[in-house]
Amino acid sequence: MSVASAKPRAKSSGLYETVKIVIQALLLALIVRTFLFQPFNIPSGSMKDTLLIGDYLFVSKYAYGYSRYAFPWGVDLFSPLTWTPGKGSVEEVTLPGEKAPRKVKVLAGPGDIVQTASDGSVTVKAGPLNKGIPGEYLVPEKRYFIANEDGTPFDYSNLTIPYGSLVGSGELPVHFIPVEWFDKYSPRVWTGAPKRGDIVVFKLPKDNSTDYIKRVIGLPGDTIQVTDGVLSINGQPLKRQKVGEYHETVPVLGDVLVERFKETMPSGVSYETLDRDHNSPEDNTPPYVVPQGYYFMMGDNRDNSTDSRFLESVGYVPFENIVGRAEIIFFSIDEDAAPWEFWKWPWTVRWDRMFKLL
Repeated sequence: MSVASAKPRAKSSGLYETVKIVIQALLLALIVRTFLFQPFNIPSGSMKDTLLIGDYLFVSKYAYGYSRYAFPWGVDLFSPLTWTPGKGSVEEVTLPGEKAPRKVKVLAGPGDIVQTASDGSVTVKAGPLNKGIPGEYLVPEKRYFIANEDGTPFDYSNLTIPYGSLVGSGELPVHFIPVEWFDKYSPRVWTGAPKRGDIVVFKLPKDNSTDYIKRVIGLPGDTIQVTDGVLSINGQPLKRQKVGEYHETVPVLGDVLVERFKETMPSGVSYETLDRDHNSPEDNTPPYVVPQGYYFMMGDNRDNSTDSRFLESVGYVPFENIVGRAEIIFFSIDEDAAPWEFWKWPWTVRWDRMFKLL
């Protein structure tokens, strides 16, 4: 073999090795991002001053197990592993405001047609839906039509029904309950439950794609209420102590001093919150009863956070939608600075926030 003929082969081998290394690195990054840690940056001030605009943090994906939202684009690989109630089966459900489960009979599931008659009777049949027939309703995805254990109609009148938890509440003569209310249901594998006080990233329930980051305030079954700025869980006000002031730049108002409070959970977990306006609508809310399979989230910047208090915008967050738990700030830069302008880092990087545990 001549030296000249060996050169092209050597070049080809070098290119192959380079491509192989790149592919291996990409696969390793994908595995780490999917199963271990995913980076996020903070785009808004709803979690001030725990998290600031310009903070970059790692979220642990394994903290609560894995749902479809652990994967890129929300690819659902767990459907074959996820329990769902069967038609005609008797299952236990925990309904809003009730501490103990009760047995119900499942009459219809996703894709079935529920037909109501003028005498109040209900018929269940297979699809497709005939929109020309009045009183016919298609059971949506992840919803079920139930009756009492003996098959008699279920009475919802004595229940506190959370907004958005029932399809057709106030519009349809039938109710479809979410699968999350069934005690056997779990949308995750290797599940670990969030705790009050955890900072979590979740997919906005309205579109299941927008990332939000808030603090877990209410667990399934909890009753949450804010009165005169004081947060109560299950009727017990949390300990709230003023610890100082925070300088915040507010549109139109400019620089303002915002009161900072230390809030302590029943478990002893404490964190700081901001309260700019003691008379804002968010400082006095109705009681919220957190349904089975859902969580109640709030931002630490209480007067500048769209969270579970706003039922039409965020509302209760399904366990499935939680991506992971915020663990550590690995980089932080002034909100008006560009991260790629590394020559300005000595003045723009917030060195005191680097590697801060959350």
